Amino acid sequence: MEEYRQKAAEDQDRRDEFTLFRQQFDKENVEEQLKTTVFGGYSKKKVQEIINTYKEMVSMMQESFDFQLKELTAERERVCSERAV
Repeated sequence: MEEYRQKAAEDQDRRDEFTLFRQQFDKENVEEQLKTTVFGGYSKKKVQEIINTYKEMVSMMQESFDFQLKELTAERERVCSERAV
């Protein structure tokens, strides 16, 4: 039971971290960062920074989903074994 609580706490920490990260780069912030340059385009450096940020966000989401899948699979196996007894 303690292991489950620890995993739940870790999962909550990941969610909080992801939420804060996502809030930093919401739509308004992206629009503010992507101010046009003199010639009407966007700064290559800023675009690359935003792309890298979104890649990191996707990676964090994938890790979170993988963690949740493992957790749910383990829980399902535990319930099935209890049910078989």
